[in-house]
Amino acid sequence: MLDVLIGEVETPVVSTYWPFRGELDLRPWMTRLTDAGARVVLPVVVEKAHPLIFREWAPGWRMERGVWNIPVPAEGGGAGTERRDLARGRCRHGRLPTGTWRRFLRQHVGGDGWPPLGHRHRASVGVHPSARIATIYPQPHDVPMDVVGVGRGDLAAASMSDIRIKRAYRTARVSDGARILVDRIWPRGMAKDRLRLTEWMKDVAPSDYLRRWFGHDPQKWEAFRETYFYELANKKDAVSRLVDLAAEGRLTLVYGAKDETHNNAAALKEHLEHRKTTE
Repeated sequence: MLDVLIGEVETPVVSTYWPFRGELDLRPWMTRLTDAGARVVLPVVVEKAHPLIFREWAPGWRMERGVWNIPVPAEGGGAGTERRDLARGRCRHGRLPTGTWRRFLRQHVGGDGWPPLGHRHRASVGVHPSARIATIYPQPHDVPMDVVGVGRGDLAAASMSDIRIKRAYRTARVSDGARILVDRIWPRGMAKDRLRLTEWMKDVAPSDYLRRWFGHDPQKWEAFRETYFYELANKKDAVSRLVDLAAEGRLTLVYGAKDETHNNAAALKEHLEHRKTTE
């Protein structure tokens, strides 16, 4: 499951954790990562209420007790290798617990401390949803997880029953949930395997006449919305299909327009959310 999320990335940097109080032990997987050339890093609290650093780890490297009495890689602990610390995070909290809070929606990491500065974020993953921590509640600085491991190697979008829109040219992710292309025309230059669609629903797209008239002109947006909503009222089967998908989990409406505000997917999202609140 975790290998699939990392994907084909050259020399990925993977932040994990050291198992504590019965948490899932990922050390065998961490060892496999380092054998494959990845860099595994662990969060280190230098001082309470101060930013974290992420210190590299490899099998056999010396560990020491950290501020919270959890083992962390020791400075200079590498076996014949210079210890490398990644750039400091800007996180206020020093623990990255594996147990997600009650509804399994967020990582309690504080601020935007991951990824380390200079590294591109790929995904935040909850790997032990059975480890509920009753005393950890959502905080304003929490970072949403992209996916949660739900057992048997299955993945689920972490934030359920929500509707999002996403341009077709942005990278498809597991956390998108059901990906539905809602354009009448296929996105130019996009291969089918890159889009990773659940379904292509041409029937829910605006009519050709309305699409051409609108032309993504912001000044025509309100008139476009009203006319499109009228068209959707006569497409009950297609709309009901989307409402059902949204009820099952995260639904991502995929579109090709350059304008990320004034497009049919944004109007459709508004229509679906209104349907959900009135039913």
